[in-house]
Amino acid sequence: MRDDWTLSDDFKPVVAALEDGGKRRFSESEDYRINLKAGYTPNASDEYAISYTKQAGSKNAPLHVSDTAGTRYWDWPYWDIDSLYFLSNTSLGGESYLKTRFYLNTFDNALFAYDSAAQETQSQPRAFRSYYDDEAYGANIQLGLAVTDANMLRAAFHYRHDRHDERQDGFSRIGSTAVPYSEPWQRTQEETYSLAVEDTQSIGETVDLIVGLSYDWTDLSQAEDASVFAAGGALTIAPVFYPLNDMDAFNWQAALSYRPDANTRLYASVSSRERFPTLFERFSSRFGTAVPNPDIGPERATNYEIGGSVELGRVSLDAAVFYSDVEDALLSVPVVFGPPISATLNQTRNVGDGE
Repeated sequence: MRDDWTLSDDFKPVVAALEDGGKRRFSESEDYRINLKAGYTPNASDEYAISYTKQAGSKNAPLHVSDTAGTRYWDWPYWDIDSLYFLSNTSLGGESYLKTRFYLNTFDNALFAYDSAAQETQSQPRAFRSYYDDEAYGANIQLGLAVTDANMLRAAFHYRHDRHDERQDGFSRIGSTAVPYSEPWQRTQEETYSLAVEDTQSIGETVDLIVGLSYDWTDLSQAEDASVFAAGGALTIAPVFYPLNDMDAFNWQAALSYRPDANTRLYASVSSRERFPTLFERFSSRFGTAVPNPDIGPERATNYEIGGSVELGRVSLDAAVFYSDVEDALLSVPVVFGPPISATLNQTRNVGDGE
């Protein structure tokens, strides 16, 4: 728990109603955490562990010290996280192994906005109550097989399920009257998969050639929103169903590693990978400042790197030179929209290239 923290004695109040010095108004917060872990090592090579973390928090939001027009009177009454993990590492004989990770994460959050700094009333269009209820679970499985003394083959499978539920209670104007509304729960849900293989071939005692390939794909099963608008002198809440666009991509990498002696390693690598846009980038309206864009696609980065490391007694030196070329980068850009929005808002689009 943290009470309002103290400002510097050199702070000069600009708008005393927002911040008059001394204790920083609305900077208090609470955060409680429990972390439990248990492990089992049946032999020298195998490990099994389970971990549970629970965090419960709340916080307020300090006011801008000078901006009276855009001041936000915000409060997070709860900010709760639960995480459960299971990890294992099992030897399959020799250099072969099986590693697994299973997890379940939940996130519950509320954001309240008030009419004034007193945080007692919610009756104006700037006031709202926003609720999040998120869940993510998945698994990572990695298998390593020593095909020969000079060849190690690795395969991995990754799965993740993301569910985001949200709703909001707020106010909208009809003429000069602020009319309350209450949205139904809206859900966005997606599953992400990845299947990868990597082969390490030793060439003599000093050179390793590493090549890898992966295929990633997504399955978007729900993408819902709610539109609140005035019609016929009353507020109407209409459901919005975004198109369910799935994505897939191939990624690859190759690296060459050279060890002239036991203390020195030199390497060169090249890779090409795609990053899928997140649910936030595609569907979040950022409290009315952005327009969702369900049609954006992944961005791709091609990376080149040359580096090395050397051990000099108790000193270790590492250095690398790299170059990255990014295509279809996801950027938030201002866009002018006509009726019924009639405003300049942000939207995430595949408009960037960079290096």
